[in-house]
Amino acid sequence: MREETILGNVKRSLGRTYDRTRRYTARYLADAELQYRSNCRYDLAAMLPRLPKAATELER
Repeated sequence: MREETILGNVKRSLGRTYDRTRRYTARYLADAELQYRSNCRYDLAAMLPRLPKAATELER
C-alpha cells in the first residue's frame, strides 16, 4: 500500500513538472532565437560568409 502511494506521488510530481515546463518552453526558445539574432546582427566577420547564401534565397 505504501509503495503505491509513493509511486502515485512520484507520477503526479513528474506530470506536474512536465505541464509547467511545457508552458514556458516555447517562450524560452523564442527568447533564445531573438538573442542569437541580435548577437549575430552586428558581427560583420561572421555576416559576410552568409551574405551570398542569404541573397540567393531572397530571389526565390
